[in-house]
Amino acid sequence: MMIARLRTIFSIAKRRKLIAEDPMVFVKNLREPKGEVDPFRLQEAERLFDRATGQDRAIITVLIFCGLRPNEAFALRWEDVDFDREQLKIRRTIHRFGGIRLPKTASSERDVDMLDPVIVELEEQRARTQMRGELVFLNDVGGPVDLTNFRDRNWKRILIRARLRARTIYQCRHTFAALQLSRGENPQYVAHQMGHTNLEMIIRHYARWTRRPERVGTLSHQLSSKFPSKKPENSLKMAAAGAPNVRGATRRSSQVADSIERNCGAGDRGRTGDVQLGKLAFYH
Repeated sequence: MMIARLRTIFSIAKRRKLIAEDPMVFVKNLREPKGEVDPFRLQEAERLFDRATGQDRAIITVLIFCGLRPNEAFALRWEDVDFDREQLKIRRTIHRFGGIRLPKTASSERDVDMLDPVIVELEEQRARTQMRGELVFLNDVGGPVDLTNFRDRNWKRILIRARLRARTIYQCRHTFAALQLSRGENPQYVAHQMGHTNLEMIIRHYARWTRRPERVGTLSHQLSSKFPSKKPENSLKMAAAGAPNVRGATRRSSQVADSIERNCGAGDRGRTGDVQLGKLAFYH
């Protein structure tokens, strides 16, 4: 984060011709470990709801069942909550240093469907904060909720009460994707709900939770019509009679063919075919 801020500072300084060269072009970004996708199972999510109370319960419900980023949830205003259409309008995000501002990308501005538990919790939350300010979630003095404070205090306390292992609050967003995809929801719909531009993020992070698609069988049907089975009549009878005898019959047939090839010359093809058919008829 510090390197990113320095890049911005020196880039602006060069653009304003305060410096001749930007020294940050020679500084490489530090490699940071990627956060592991470790969502809550539905039973674990229910334990979180049971142990959380008041506004904390409403926040967790919105994060898990709407898939919002925490900063998007804390920037929600009551004008963004449409109870008639059962949707949340995501138009802003809150930054620790920059305050409330527009989302980072255009795709992050979206309308998110509210599930029934979200509607119930926000109806109760309206009685807590609607008369105190324009934001849905407020701190004790009427200001926006600080993510760092909520994460280090409230979130950790709820995890301990629910007897769940420590996980970051961002796993609530991962939980939304995992729950939706594991129950057969359209990946394109999930990507839109989460504010992704395309399916790349969904495939990269949540492919293991997608339900195995059902086979349509169109190609198989077309191939069967274009390439009909060419098994000999005897082989078809073998297959109908039962699988246990097919392997042994095939092995005996190949042995008969090998024996015939060894005993007959090149000019005995007709006799060889007759003998082979006779042998096959004998064994079947």
